[in-house]
Amino acid sequence: MESKKKTVYYVCFYAEPEFADNITSYPSVWSKIDYVSDTLKRIGYDVCYVCPVIPNKGNFRRKTVQKDDHEKHIYFSAFSNKKSNLLGKLNNFWQMLQLLMYLLTNKKSNDRILIYHSMYHIFWATALKKIFRKKYFLEIEDVYSALSPDGNAYEKKEWDFFEAADGYLCVNALIRDKIHNPAPKIISHGRYVVSNRVENRITSKCRLVYAGVIEQERKGAFLAVETMKYLPENYELVILGFGNEKKYLRSQGNNKNINAQKGWCCIKYLGYMAGEEYLRELQKCSIALSTHMYDDTNMKSADYTFPSKLLVYMGNGLHIVAQDLKCLRTSEISDYITYYDSPVPQLVAKAIMSVDMKKEYNSRNRISELDKCFTKDILKLFNDYGEK
Repeated sequence: MESKKKTVYYVCFYAEPEFADNITSYPSVWSKIDYVSDTLKRIGYDVCYVCPVIPNKGNFRRKTVQKDDHEKHIYFSAFSNKKSNLLGKLNNFWQMLQLLMYLLTNKKSNDRILIYHSMYHIFWATALKKIFRKKYFLEIEDVYSALSPDGNAYEKKEWDFFEAADGYLCVNALIRDKIHNPAPKIISHGRYVVSNRVENRITSKCRLVYAGVIEQERKGAFLAVETMKYLPENYELVILGFGNEKKYLRSQGNNKNINAQKGWCCIKYLGYMAGEEYLRELQKCSIALSTHMYDDTNMKSADYTFPSKLLVYMGNGLHIVAQDLKCLRTSEISDYITYYDSPVPQLVAKAIMSVDMKKEYNSRNRISELDKCFTKDILKLFNDYGEK
């Protein structure tokens, strides 16, 4: 008699902190993966992260990490391939072979396969479906052909991969609506987590926060800094971020110039923060800025992703000011955002000053509601549309 225990095999690029530097991984996605995993465990599934390995330093031995009674992480063996393209291709084939063998050997009929989208998975997932007749669900957080300058070369290949799945977890409604496959689709913009209150809001001034990468491509931190030129003295800005040294220095220079013009320290750069320290600083603030700069040259990329950081802001009770983007307008948090039309400092400042801090604002409750909705949606998705 087959066991009633149900497992989700979650195929993703992940890494434990103790060897994260040794393999290719993407720390920015770990929190979303862990949130999905925690939700699955709450609805009765065990979760097994199935992780292909691309080593950065030497060979890598297979590892199994038991996180708790209901979650474990499998990392496949891999060999160093930095010095040879041929070895790199062989290692990719070895990873795909191990993935297929592991899933075919371990998956039972009441288990599910969830693949966190990467172009890396197309070949083996296609074999899993067409040759071995196994269903899989696809989690789409980004559309890489829309984000890459040479994306047109593999756009069709990527969307064909999307169309082949048996169910979807999409990061926004625009991606969901472009997939023609009638298979069920649910949306999760990110982590729906309400943070504990660990700090009181500063009320002597309206404190703004920009948190994230300091970089020149989308210039979010720089737009936030320039906006301060057009705000009165009751506003101040803190920047929590990271980037390379030159970009830090440029940002610091802008800070100093504007502070000198204002005659007081209206902009403070506090560096990278994490954990409770980060939450404390967020909760001192009133308004969070999502100021990545989008125009006609990169607007398409904005349609196929989602700034999940906004959910963190809402989970900490902050108001949000952001550029008017389709992915936000069609989202389940649109009513909690104050928009500006284009990335111009004067327009951003006008949007900031239009936020009514006296009006009732229950963003924490909204995040809690979305968490409950996502839990129900993924339960229905996996219970109703798995292997029969």
